Parts: sequence; C-alpha cells; structure tokens
Amino acid sequence: MATVVGSTASNFPQTSNNDTVDAIVDEIADYEGAKTRTAMQNKARACLRRTTREFNRMNWSFNRVTTDIDLENDEVSGTVGEYAIPADFKVGLRSQMVDSNSKTRETVEWVEWRDWARYVPDQSTTGSMPLAYTARNIHQVGRIIVDPPPATVLTYPTMRMFYFRRIIMPAGNEVFNVPEEFQEAIVQRAIYHFISKVRNFREARDAGISAGPMDLSMIEVYRDWGDK
Repeated sequence: MATVVGSTASNFPQTSNNDTVDAIVDEIADYEGAKTRTAMQNKARACLRRTTREFNRMNWSFNRVTTDIDLENDEVSGTVGEYAIPADFKVGLRSQMVDSNSKTRETVEWVEWRDWARYVPDQSTTGSMPLAYTARNIHQVGRIIVDPPPATVLTYPTMRMFYFRRIIMPAGNEVFNVPEEFQEAIVQRAIYHFISKVRNFREARDAGISAGPMDLSMIEVYRDWGDK
C-alpha cells in the first residue's frame, strides 16, 4: 500500500493553540447555559460535525498531502494499471515520477474521469512511465488508474501523488488538524447551527451574520482550486 511521504518538522502541524473537541462542544452548549447537560452537548457535537461536513464542500490548501505509489508492487491484484490509494483521498492533483535516487522527474497529470472516458479510451498499450491518472469512483472503489498501464520494466517505478484530503472531526477528545483561525470559523458556524435548533429565528439570523465574515476570510486565505 501507499505510504505517507516524508515527516513533519518539529512543532508541526500548527495545532498547539487549538481546542479539544470536548472544549468546543462545551463552548457551543454554553450558549444555552447547558454545557453539563448531555442532551445539549450531543446537540452541540452534532452541529460541530455538520459544520465540518459543510466546510468539506471546498478544498483547502492546508489539506494538500502527498503519498508514494509503488507502480511495481502496489497494483490491485489482477488489474494492470490500477492502484489502491489512502482512505483520506478526496481529489487528485498533479503528480510526479520519482527515480531510484528519490529525485522527482516527469509530471503525471490528474484528469477528471469525465474527460478520461472521452479522450483516453484505449489502454491496450503499455508504457515505461504513466503520463496521466484518474479515478473512476473514489468513494466506492478507492483506486486510481494510470495511463499508459505500466510495462514489465519501468523507467521510474514510483509515482509521488499529490492530493486533497478532507477536514476530519476527531473521533475522540483531540484537536482539529486545521489552522487555529480556521478552527474559529468552524466554531462560529457550529454556534449558528446550534442556536438555530434551540433559539428563535432572530437570534439564529444574527449568529449566521456573525459567522459570515469569518467564513469569507477563510475562503480568501485558504481555499485551493488545485492544479490547472
């Protein structure tokens, strides 16, 4: 299977100032003066999860990650040119081939499936190095497809794949792996959803207006459109 490339520097990722999920849930529930009541905490946690999903409608620069695909050994059994990918894969980016000295070489283009099915219909011929890759259905299958499919001997056997992952709400009492100001945007939007459930329309509207500028600021700073 593919493995994460490289390691992070000391004190990274920059999450030391972020709050734990339980602390955020208490902050949200406290808008109803109920941070010790289980029902309200559960409601606050659900609002936080909903907000996380909303922010995942976009791709963010801090969620660009890298993995190496071994084109010789990671091939899906019995399917030439198809490879399993990490479970956090969301959207592909341009990749690079890596030589035996771990130096990056030629580029491998990411192609959306709708274009791939139209312009790359013939995979009957193999090659010594892929030029493009795609994914037919990431959610269901979890594979990428390369073209041309690899021949027995490859010029460079490793493809360094760059891709976007999603923001993940921690399962336990941990911190979000996002910049601290982005955490604040998540919290403000979750508060809006919470107030929408427990207060009146006017208060919910005001909370939504309050959260709006932070949303826009994060879009301006961190939204990523990928490699074109």
